[in-house]
Amino acid sequence: MRVVTVVTVRGRLLLAALVLPSCGGVAHTTPDGGAIGAGLTVVFRLEDSDSDVESLLLSVAQVEVQGDVGGDERLRDDTWHLVDPFSADEDRIALPSAPPGTFSRVRVLLESPPDGSALPDGYEPPEATWVLRGTRDGSPAIGAWTSDVVWDLRCDEGVKLAPGSDLELVVQIDSGDWLDEEPPGEEDVLSAARLECDSDESESKGSGDGEA
Repeated sequence: MRVVTVVTVRGRLLLAALVLPSCGGVAHTTPDGGAIGAGLTVVFRLEDSDSDVESLLLSVAQVEVQGDVGGDERLRDDTWHLVDPFSADEDRIALPSAPPGTFSRVRVLLESPPDGSALPDGYEPPEATWVLRGTRDGSPAIGAWTSDVVWDLRCDEGVKLAPGSDLELVVQIDSGDWLDEEPPGEEDVLSAARLECDSDESESKGSGDGEA
């Protein structure tokens, strides 16, 4: 089962879902005694490609998961995260109190780092919503995007978070030719996203917007 300054960007986003079985133990419950899921996590990964991207940082201002459980604040994280798909620790945003349900949509908002926060040295400009580094024709290259980005990924059939289970929603980023000297147009970048929900290649949908 499974918005962007572009100095150079083309790619597509895939959302994969991995259901992890419960390991037993005490069931998680809501204040009124109802069972809740053990955890819902949005994971960001760079898809294998022929590109020469060596690092990628995403300035994530908000992540929201939607499905048959709507309007629940436990499915949204408004805390700023500097996401690093190359890091096993910094490649994910957890929603540990998410209620059980069937989820078919993930909305990711990228914004410039808030006051008091910053990108690491060597990643510029400081207001970038994402920055990638690598090589182009054997020379160091950097790509960045300074406008707000909304990645809106969804599928027709959702994936289920059962009570007491864990669920990972994996946003796979195909860096493609993001470091090419001639970047694609903004429309190409913003529309280059889709959501895949299972291994049967079911119909999926995705969109990107230049503003939140």
